[in-house]
Amino acid sequence: MHEGRNRWGSRGTARAAIAAGLDFEAIECSFDGHEVLRDISFSIEPGQIVSLLGASGAGKTTLLRIAAGIESPTSGKLRLNGKVVAGEGVFVPPEARNVGLMFQDYALFPHLSILKNVMFGLKDLPLKSADIEARAALKRVGLEEYADHFPHMLSGGQQQRVALARAIAPRPSVLLMDEPFSGLDNRLRDRVRDETIAVLREMGATCVIVTHDPEEALRVSDRILLLKNGHIVQYAKPEDLYFNPVDYWAARFFSDLNEVEGVVKAGAVHTPIGVFAADGFEDGQDALVCIRQQGVKLHKAINEEYVSALPARVKRRMFLGEIDLYEVTIKDCDNPFFVRSGSGHIFVPGENIGVSFRKKDVLIFAKSS
Repeated sequence: MHEGRNRWGSRGTARAAIAAGLDFEAIECSFDGHEVLRDISFSIEPGQIVSLLGASGAGKTTLLRIAAGIESPTSGKLRLNGKVVAGEGVFVPPEARNVGLMFQDYALFPHLSILKNVMFGLKDLPLKSADIEARAALKRVGLEEYADHFPHMLSGGQQQRVALARAIAPRPSVLLMDEPFSGLDNRLRDRVRDETIAVLREMGATCVIVTHDPEEALRVSDRILLLKNGHIVQYAKPEDLYFNPVDYWAARFFSDLNEVEGVVKAGAVHTPIGVFAADGFEDGQDALVCIRQQGVKLHKAINEEYVSALPARVKRRMFLGEIDLYEVTIKDCDNPFFVRSGSGHIFVPGENIGVSFRKKDVLIFAKSS
């Protein structure tokens, strides 16, 4: 099967699940005195796809394992559809939570056929019913004809789809996925991820995905939980997180930024590259103006002496395929600016140009001491 061309099973054929909500209340978790999670409180609505996003060591996988019932919180409560499954002296084991778990390495059994791997999670069903459900799940991910194959006979993308089929076959109310696409090459990852999300949407199950990739989180999620060092930085819809980050760290997590220091005067930040409106700051306060690389627009100079926006000069151009990355110097600004441009016009090193900034890509934060 050529994974780049053939589609998975027909849309609309995934077996429906009865989605459950998840409520995390003041979850704390420590190992050998080391605090891994601190005061984690948030809710996931039934049927939502939520990404747990953060760098390595942020606590993402630990939080997922608590949801699965593999780990117990040190304190706090976890509710599944309003029922406490961890905390208050209660601990419901994984097999009693109707929660599916898909591991990063897929965890397929090498000695079992693909069909038997998918049937492994259907032990409560009669053999014939389990066979029917497993084949239906394989059909949905486009691997029904591979039922008698073994994992080593399949590509990485196909193995990922087997793991997905095994996870969805029992129709879990919550599906937990730990970095499910990280083992795939870049070209295959987008396709497998999009088809996987299509299956999850058809099922209607609540889904929690651990990822360290901001673009992936933006692409697949209804909401994103951004974690740092075991605590919540921000929990919001992708658009809100991207355009209204709660702080400088959150902004940097999602975007490469150009940064210029300035001082607030009468509700605006005064910088070497212009004046920017800034509500909620005090006069005399030091501020940091951050501009996303794709929010800088390059303009042709009208002549050698005059440009149509802030005067600047191209220092170098880097070809990245569909876009160009430019390094430019702006008059009166000591910091080099980097610009991602897909305009199609090529600016050459040494060329005098003008630059302007797209308002929605300008973010302003208080400067840390």
